[in-house]
This record gives sequence, structure tokens and C-alpha cells, in this order.
Amino acid sequence: EQRHPDRSDAFVRREGGGPLVLRRAPRSKEREAINIAWKGLPAEDFRKARAEWKIHKPGDDDLDVPLAVALSASEDPCNIGVLWWLKGKSGMFREDRSMQVCMDALREAEAEACNTALMAWAGFGGSLQDLEEEAIREYTDELALPRLCQTAKAALAEAAAAATNSCCGASSGDAQPPAADGEESK
Repeated sequence: EQRHPDRSDAFVRREGGGPLVLRRAPRSKEREAINIAWKGLPAEDFRKARAEWKIHKPGDDDLDVPLAVALSASEDPCNIGVLWWLKGKSGMFREDRSMQVCMDALREAEAEACNTALMAWAGFGGSLQDLEEEAIREYTDELALPRLCQTAKAALAEAAAAATNSCCGASSGDAQPPAADGEESK
């Protein structure tokens, strides 16, 4: 998933069945606003909704009928807290309890910030192994947290190895193999 090149409020899926665009659109109560009541969604939900998330084909306009809609003011499509509605063959939307949007990747700056925080947390006694296992057990569809834990564990192991090498005074040019039995080292 990547940010849409022309819009800051849209994401594009690049893998798994062709590109789709995930877009957030605010809904307004102003008289001049264009708020579309998609066929099949409850009218009361439309009146309450302050925004909607829509999944479109690339090139579709905001007013084109989307493939899926979720009515939520959330800024994060992974945590919208409402059900998605999928467009059926007849053009009517139907509730789909199985559909979810989840993050497959983090931007590099976000990943670095999370990694730094996890390493600091582990430095104060937190268990990255326990956190990773809990994330896998409790959030089976979420991939980011287990990956972040694995990255932080690897970085901590690398830092520990570097600290061990530096505290012993060994450098790559100074290291000599141990003397065999009966020989003196040079």
C-alpha cells in the first residue's frame, strides 16, 4: 500500500489482484455539499456520517460508484470501527463482516520511530518476544507489530554483539587465532 501520487488522502494497493485506490472523503451538512446516498446503506448512517472511506478503481472520480464504502470519520482506514459495504452485481451495497483494511507496510520514517521506541521499551525491561507472541496471538491479521518486534530484536542483538567486540579490545586487524597446544603465541 502506498500513498496515491496525486492525493494525500488516498492509498493505492499495488499487489494481489490489481491496483485499487482507498480514499477518504469528508461528508458535509452544508446546503451546497454533494453527499451521495449509496444504494443499500442505511439512511440514518448517512445522516450521522462525517466522512466515508471508499475503494475505487484507479482513474475513478469521487462521484463514481465505489467498489466498497465504510462510513467513518476515522483518519486511519485500518481502525475505522464500522463495517464495510460491498457493491453487488445489481449495484446495491451489502454489508460484509469479513472485509478489513490492514496495513501491509510502514513508511521508513514510521518504522524507524517505532523501532527506536520498541528498543527503548525493551531497554527498560519490556520483552519483545512476549510482545511479538501476543501480537501474533491476538491480532492474527496484523503484520506490522510482529515485523517491528523482529527488527528491534535483530537491532538489539547486533548492538550487543558490537558492544561485546568493542569492550574486549578486538579489532579485525588485531585478532590472532589462539595458539595450538604446546605452541607459544606470537
